[in-house]
Amino acid sequence: MERSRTLTKILRGYITMLTFYFAASSSMLQPLTDTTFNRIEMSLLTITPDTKLIRVRQWLSTPDPSVNFQKALHLSQADTGLWLLESDLYRKWEIEASFIWLHGIPGCGKTVLSSTLLENLLQHSADKPGKAVAYFYFYFNDRQKQDPELMVRSLIFQLLQQCIKISTGLSALFASYDNGKRQPSLNTLLKALKQLIEEFPQT
Repeated sequence: MERSRTLTKILRGYITMLTFYFAASSSMLQPLTDTTFNRIEMSLLTITPDTKLIRVRQWLSTPDPSVNFQKALHLSQADTGLWLLESDLYRKWEIEASFIWLHGIPGCGKTVLSSTLLENLLQHSADKPGKAVAYFYFYFNDRQKQDPELMVRSLIFQLLQQCIKISTGLSALFASYDNGKRQPSLNTLLKALKQLIEEFPQT
C-alpha cells in the first residue's frame, strides 16, 4: 500500500511537470519585462492576454522585496553561508520542499544568511522554467513590509511573473472583482496563491 502511494506521488509529479512544459512550449506568452510593461501602458491597446496579465499585476501591486534582498547581499562577505549551502540539511530542503527555520537574536545575521540561500536558489532556477522562486522580507522600517496580506500579494505577483501564461483561476478571480476595481479578501488571496503554487512542478 505504501509503495503504491509512493509510485502514485512520483507519477503525479511527472504529469505535473509534463503538463507545465507542454504549456510552455505551446504558449506564445513570455514573462514580461518592465520595458514591455511601459510600452503597452503607453499605447491604447485592446484587452489581449498580454495586457490582461499586466492589469492583473497592477491590481496586485505590492512592495518590492528585491530591495531588501540586494541590500542584504551587499552586507554579506565572501563565502557567507557556505557552511549551510553545503550541508545535508539544505540539500534535503531543496529536494523535499521541507522547512528550514533560521532563528537567533536580532542582528545576528539571519537576513544576510537567508539572502545567501535565496541567491543560490535564484541562480539554480534561472534556466529551469518549471522551478519557481518567490520570497518576501518583513522589515520593521517599512510599514508596507509589516503586513501579511501584502506578503501574500507579493508572492502571487512574483509567481505570475514566472508563469508562461496567466492562470485560469487568477484570471477568473480578477474578472469577478470587476476587472481589478475591487479587492479580494485575504482568504481569497490565500486560495489563489495555493492554486498558483500548484501550477508549477516545483516552487
